[in-house]
This record gives sequence, C-alpha cells and structure tokens, in this order.
Amino acid sequence: MASTRIDKGSKVPKLLMRKLNKSYVMIYKPEHPRSVNHYVYEHILVAEKALGAYIPLGMPVHHTDENKTNNASSNLVICQDAAYHKFLHRRMRALAAIGDVNGRICSICRQWDIPGNNGFVLQKNGQARHKSCHNLCSRNRRKIHAALRHSV
Repeated sequence: MASTRIDKGSKVPKLLMRKLNKSYVMIYKPEHPRSVNHYVYEHILVAEKALGAYIPLGMPVHHTDENKTNNASSNLVICQDAAYHKFLHRRMRALAAIGDVNGRICSICRQWDIPGNNGFVLQKNGQARHKSCHNLCSRNRRKIHAALRHSV
C-alpha cells in the first residue's frame, strides 16, 4: 500500500490519514472533488495519478483481481460507466465458472453454458436460456392456463 505524506502544518493525526471502508482503503484528502467526509478511495487516487487527471463521477474503477486492497495501477481499470463495470464482473464470473468469458447462466435452470452451444440462446432481453428449458416452461405454462380455463 502506498504511504501518505503529512504536511508539517497538518493537524490531522497520522492514524486518521488512512482508513478502511467496506474493505476499501481510503485516504484523507479533504480538497479532492470526490471526497466523502474528507476521504477518497485509494484506488481512485492511484487511477487518477496514472491517468494524469481527475476521473469524472460515474466512471467506476475496477480491481482486476477483485482484491479491494490491491491498489496497484496494473490491477486497476477505469470503466466508462457502471454498465461496463458490471459487464467485466459478469465475464470474470463466467471465466471462473466454465473457463470461457462468453458464458452465461440459463435464466431457468441456472446452469452455465455458452450461447450457441447445444441450443443455448441469448434472448432479446439479455437473458440466456436453453431451448429445452424454454420448451419445458412453455409446456407447463400452457397446462396451467388450460387447467385454469377449465376450472372456471
């Protein structure tokens, strides 16, 4: 972890210069535009130093190894928005689960698979389903609706 330099005239005790919040390291920087109660996440500061500019609000910084305390610049990715950050996490989960970043979870049986593999299709709404799971659900739904119609 990077150390924090304290100005000679600073009245903030050394112990308060660095703290943890939900496992994220925070640094005392009251003048920073993204400070919350005078603290900024260390990974934001490291990414801004590498970028050479402030990172605008709404641009998350992703830890590639998912270790919130590893704030090495080689471990950080500045994301364009929250959707891209979520996309990175989904691909990392797929890689860990089945060894392929394109893997998805079937919205019905909750099993991992790759779109195009064995009738596994990606729906327009972004969900993925096995055709067999979809057909089984459709059959069951038709049976339930038919039973409801006959019971009335």
